[in-house]
Amino acid sequence: MSTSDMPAFAPPPRRRAAYLFQVAALAVVYFLAAKLGLSAAFVAEQVTAVWPPTGIALAAVLLAGFRVWPGVWLGAFVANATANEPLLVAAGIATGNTLEAVAGAWLLRRVSGPDHSLQTVRGVLALAVLAAGVSTIVSATIGNLSLCLGGVHPWSRFTSLWKIWWLGDAMGDLLVAPALLAWSSRLQRPLRPEKFGEFGAFAFSTLAASVIIFAGLLPATINRSLEYLVFPFLIWGALRFRQVGSTFATLMVAAVAIVSTLYGRGPFAQPEVQTSLVLLLVFLGASALTGLTLGAMMAERRRVEDERLELLARAQEARAAAEEAVRQRDELVATVSHDLRTPLDAILGWAVMLRQGMVAEERAAHALETIERNALAQRQLIDDLRDISRMLGGRMRLHLGPINVKHLVESVGET
Repeated sequence: MSTSDMPAFAPPPRRRAAYLFQVAALAVVYFLAAKLGLSAAFVAEQVTAVWPPTGIALAAVLLAGFRVWPGVWLGAFVANATANEPLLVAAGIATGNTLEAVAGAWLLRRVSGPDHSLQTVRGVLALAVLAAGVSTIVSATIGNLSLCLGGVHPWSRFTSLWKIWWLGDAMGDLLVAPALLAWSSRLQRPLRPEKFGEFGAFAFSTLAASVIIFAGLLPATINRSLEYLVFPFLIWGALRFRQVGSTFATLMVAAVAIVSTLYGRGPFAQPEVQTSLVLLLVFLGASALTGLTLGAMMAERRRVEDERLELLARAQEARAAAEEAVRQRDELVATVSHDLRTPLDAILGWAVMLRQGMVAEERAAHALETIERNALAQRQLIDDLRDISRMLGGRMRLHLGPINVKHLVESVGET
């Protein structure tokens, strides 16, 4: 079949290949993140409080568009099909995960607009309430219905499993999605070279503090309530690097804290690992929301400062333009005054000489001709000023065209 015989709606092969690559890459990343999350499943093999794929799927749909949803479904289906579930149950859970990502992205776009870099407090609140709070209900409900209808778990466990499922998805939206969204926007605006050193010190300090606090390196007698010492690093990242620094610190703290808690270390370690994870994730969610809000406030403040500086620059430009206009007006007034006075002096001079009889009779005709010529010249100057006034007022337009330079020069010479 020739190119002309192909349907008009068929995408170009290169674009279709890029789309298929996006879907496949998203499916692989989702699958790997899902397996990582399921490794922390303690209540049930298919339900975990640590579920980063939710944030990955939400960020992917926001950045690449709704068309990449097959990647979410495929990755979720394969991950669940390999977790001792019937294929129909795995398909139901994958459908819930996909609808969750699509619903969350749709809600965020409706509320926060096309800018998904969380640079406004409104966008942060929309992420926390609509994506992490509302859209995750879809996946938790459909997923647990699939498990119970498929006989994987009894209906008596529906509520307890639903809570853990919803918490894991909500934390995925709060911890993972903001980092991907913030870093994707930073790729378009690289970090300034002068901040490399500070960012390195910030990253090392955050990692060191997280290890000391959550890995149980301190004596047990003083290890309680030290988790709040990570807040200065969250504030540092938000103040100096806005959402990139805030999400980087939150994700680093979360990684160290979750691993340490799974090994029974740190301030959140409890006899039951699932209880420890729940307590830790609630703390991490509050920390993430705090850092995101502060980062958004700093971004909004920076925008206000930039707008103020721009308005100030425009005001200075307008003032300079006004001063230049006044200077040109003064020069014009001085020039016009001189040009108007020159023919007037000639007229007055010859008129006085004629009135006092100082002009010979044979020179009288020449005197009258000179007076008439200068009067006409002065009238021409006045007409030119009126034309300029009409042009400035928009009541007259110039018509450009070729002229005879020789005649123009002769006319100027005569004047």
